[in-house]
Amino acid sequence: ENETISARQTTPGFPMSQFLRDKRLTLGRNARMLATQSFARVTSERSAMNTSLYYRALLEVLICDSAQEMRQKLQVGKVRKYANFNEYVALCCKKFAATQNCNLHWDTAILDNVQKQYAADAHYMHLYYMLRMCFAQVIESLILLDRLLYLKELGYAESYLVAVFDAVISPRRFGIIALKSAAS
Repeated sequence: ENETISARQTTPGFPMSQFLRDKRLTLGRNARMLATQSFARVTSERSAMNTSLYYRALLEVLICDSAQEMRQKLQVGKVRKYANFNEYVALCCKKFAATQNCNLHWDTAILDNVQKQYAADAHYMHLYYMLRMCFAQVIESLILLDRLLYLKELGYAESYLVAVFDAVISPRRFGIIALKSAAS
């Protein structure tokens, strides 16, 4: 679906500047989504990785082991109000049954076994999550600087990035201000 939407898009959102277009620089969807994450918020709240990311990885293991043909078809999306992995899987299976017309089910013993087998990997997923978050500000800065350069290329010499919000409140904390010169 994302490829279909991207194909319909007539004007690219990134890069906008001719300089970066000439360099053939692109950002994939995952990178653009990462740019919206607030590293400052995560570090200030000392929050851990969202449990659903780990549960989603465990669900992927289950699907690869027992229903590999479904791997590319299933999209989990947001799953809310679950207390543990078993409830998470049950909600996902219910969602799959309704949207994908497939009936997946794993008994409790299999779910417990997968959790035990990959329990040590939760730590590595958290480290990966934190390392990945380190790039959020870099990508967001790249996007902002591209837009600023685009304005400069259009002749808006007085163009500025202005911090509007605290980084803990929003990763989208900068505003771009361009002043039209009197001669234009």
